[in-house]
Amino acid sequence: MRWSQPLIWMTIITYKLCLFNRFKKLYYLAFPILMALFYPPWELRFLYPGYLLMFYCSMWYLFTYLYSRFLLFTEALSYSALIVFVGSFYWEIPAIIIHTFQIGLHIELFYRIFHIIVLLFLLEKVKVPLTKKNIFLIVFGLLVSSTILVFYPDPNYVRWGRWWFWLIDPSPWVHLINRVVCVYVFGRVFMEGLKSG
Repeated sequence: MRWSQPLIWMTIITYKLCLFNRFKKLYYLAFPILMALFYPPWELRFLYPGYLLMFYCSMWYLFTYLYSRFLLFTEALSYSALIVFVGSFYWEIPAIIIHTFQIGLHIELFYRIFHIIVLLFLLEKVKVPLTKKNIFLIVFGLLVSSTILVFYPDPNYVRWGRWWFWLIDPSPWVHLINRVVCVYVFGRVFMEGLKSG
């Protein structure tokens, strides 16, 4: 599901389909129900930590709302889904570079090719202006991620599996804050392009 859903959004954008425009209100009403399905955040849901699913759905919801102020709902829904998908890769770039430098080429790089394909698709469809603000935001996101990597060297080890870990261990919070900053930065940068395009 994670790897196939971008193909749906890319198809909708490419063919300018209006499939979901009539479901705008339903989408916003269904969000609290979706959050309830992923609760509690410290347990696995669909082989993923609940808190990550809640986070990515929240970002999708937020960017759909922001983008739908100047795009049709189906377009906003599709672009926000793809941007959140690539944003989930963007925050990892420093960790991927360090990991590859340490162990050489590895299978994880194969999966990241799909993120790059989706990013190239987005850059083809959205003319992101290379303003000082956008360049600053992209660099800022990578700096945040790199700084956190210094103090938190293993992003794959996050103690999220029990609720009390969230009270005694900073790792789930650090991991989440890193994603929040980077995905939000990424979404804001593309918003500039979507507004002007």
